[in-house]
Amino acid sequence: MKRIITLFTVLILCLLSIQAQRVIALQNGSKSFFHQQLDTIMAHAEQGDTIYLPGTNYNYGKDFSINKELHIFGVGHVPDSTKATGFSGILNNIRFITGSDNSTLSGIYINANIYFGTNTTNRNVSNVTISRCNVGNIYLNYNSNVSNSQVNYININENVIRSMVDGGYTPSNIAVERNIINDYVVNFNFPENCYFKNNTILDYSYFFSNVSGVLIENNICLASNPMSGLNQSTLRNNLFSANLDITNDAIGTNSMTGNLVNIARESIFVNAENLTSGFNYDYNYRLKPDCPGKNAGTDGMDIGIYGSDIPYKDVPENPHIISVDNASNVINGKLGVNVTVKAQPR
Repeated sequence: MKRIITLFTVLILCLLSIQAQRVIALQNGSKSFFHQQLDTIMAHAEQGDTIYLPGTNYNYGKDFSINKELHIFGVGHVPDSTKATGFSGILNNIRFITGSDNSTLSGIYINANIYFGTNTTNRNVSNVTISRCNVGNIYLNYNSNVSNSQVNYININENVIRSMVDGGYTPSNIAVERNIINDYVVNFNFPENCYFKNNTILDYSYFFSNVSGVLIENNICLASNPMSGLNQSTLRNNLFSANLDITNDAIGTNSMTGNLVNIARESIFVNAENLTSGFNYDYNYRLKPDCPGKNAGTDGMDIGIYGSDIPYKDVPENPHIISVDNASNVINGKLGVNVTVKAQPR
């Protein structure tokens, strides 16, 4: 029943957007509220509500702070999959602050960064999922390079991260999976139960910086100096373009098992013509059929974002609008509109 209600909400949103102006939908159980302004939607939002953003770029005018459980879904950020709607964007920083436990953020192009907290008193946040977004940096604290992070159980999956993930030194229970990370990962200092799986790291210099005691598994890394700044961590079945010496199954204090090294960059992806330019929507980051990373993960599946039993997907989980056809004829005094919507299994 919840899926049906969600589907109707998105359809109504689409139709209103086509015929008049882009509106945001706020869902509270079986009740819906629509408005053009994001600040008005936020003023009406209650604990546990769901917000659906249409294909519009919003300027909130200040940091967009989330202080209650909210599930915010855009229509996506990828040009090919948002032709019918345009992409959902927020121009400002997004901050999860105390009270936002169990929130979701998905399918949005974030022009700035994501932070947790605004100061030391409101940075304690748990159980947040950030998925299928395009974002500058993700800081698991209220500012860059601030220590003593207070976040836990944060899932960062299937995003395009244009710069880096900063752990704030001491987060706990952090899962970073199936992301394209343009730069590197920094400031995870013996965190509790943090792992990085099936990511594709495009930075040409570093893989990790000031990182210790984490699990690193099934990732692709193009960095020339991937082990600099990494200590006492476990690396399993990763693919490196660098020519690392792993004959002793260890590099420094790091344990190395089943990793592939000295893999030519041009032999990895189906189509990525100029990797030095960073992430590109036109590139295909699936593995070439003869890439050594095929079926080479710890689970017998591909290394990188399209591996694991839940491969990378960039479309958010709410029903996705495939096409919109504004009919040219008027029937019974009404303009016909044909909308094609595809349900998402996840």
